[in-house]
Order: sequence, then C-alpha cells, then structure tokens
Amino acid sequence: MTPDGDPVLAARLAVPAVPGTFVRRDRLVEQLAEGAHGPLTLVNGPAGAGKTLLVADWITAYEPGAVAWLTVEPQDSAPGVFWSYVLHAFRHHGVALPDDIGSPARPGEVDHSLLARLAAWLNARDSRVTLVLDEFDRVAGAAAVADELHFVLRHAGDGLRLVIISRTEPLLPLYRYRAAGELVDIRADDLAFRAEETSALVDRHGLPLSA
Repeated sequence: MTPDGDPVLAARLAVPAVPGTFVRRDRLVEQLAEGAHGPLTLVNGPAGAGKTLLVADWITAYEPGAVAWLTVEPQDSAPGVFWSYVLHAFRHHGVALPDDIGSPARPGEVDHSLLARLAAWLNARDSRVTLVLDEFDRVAGAAAVADELHFVLRHAGDGLRLVIISRTEPLLPLYRYRAAGELVDIRADDLAFRAEETSALVDRHGLPLSA
C-alpha cells in the first residue's frame, strides 16, 4: 500500500517490452553506456521520440547491473507517494533494502531521515543501482520531489545512477552536473532518426518507400 491507502500498481514498475520493429541505434546506446560512469542521465524529447524504448532496450539487451524502473504518475507529485513507489521499485527489481530505511507515513511528505538512510545505504554498496524514472514530466513541477532526488543522488556517491526520461527539463540543478561533467544529456536532436536509421525503420514496418 502507498501512504494514501491505494494499492501499489505493479505495471508501473515493469520495464516496457520492446517491439520487433524497434531499431537499435548504437550511437545512442553508447551515450547511455557512457552515462553509467556518472550519476545522472537525462533523456529529453517530445512525445513519440522513442525515449522510453531506447532506455528499455538498453536495459534488456545490455544488462547494466541492478536496475529499478518506475513509470511516474501525476499523483507522485506528493513526496510520500513518490518515495513509496521508488522503494517499491527497488524491491520489485530485486534490490533488497534494509528494514531500517522504513517507508513514508503520509502522502504529502517524506521524513528527511528516511532519505538520509537511503542515501547512506546506497553509498555503502559495492555495486551501483540504476533508477529509471520514466515520464518524469508528470511531476516536473514538483520542487520538493526534485530537491529530495538531488539530495539522495548527491549523498549516494557511486551507489546510485539516475536516468530521467522526460518531455521537459526536471527542476534538478542540471547546470551543476553539467559543469562537473556528471551529466549525459540525450536531447531531441540526438533522438531524431538519421537517413540510414529511417530506412531501417520503414523496412521493419514493411513500407515500400523509395530512397
């Protein structure tokens, strides 16, 4: 259960299935792999740009260690609900959290000590956990959630890598991560199909188009 009394929706924790018509683009996969060495990756572009499938394919094909997936919903603007789902996502994907981390008691807030315990535990891990937040634009205006994410990411050290998939920029201090060389930024221009990729895509769909 979440702090507002609703059941946890397991579908939100599932990595989306990649269809057979998907065209893998190695240049973007390389950028995601590069991001594995830093704390933050942002995949930002309009609807239909292929953001979600790009990250889902990278996870399923390349198995980059422990990965927790959460598809964000508007109600996650409430910090207690958001962090409850994050903790459920970790557990759902086999990341065993210590019991003393606890869980949010109220939908509208999360105890700062819970976030500190989570960050400290991540920082002490021998291996990194990747947290993917898909459709993060649904809570992009929630300053409290962004501040809390930044706190956990900053104090988790090498134990956490955050991948944000969004149509808009999150309220994280991206300039700091960018200035420190800690941000891999995949934008609409990167997601746009090149000629050879477009050719492969129409072939997968069986469309009889000329060059």
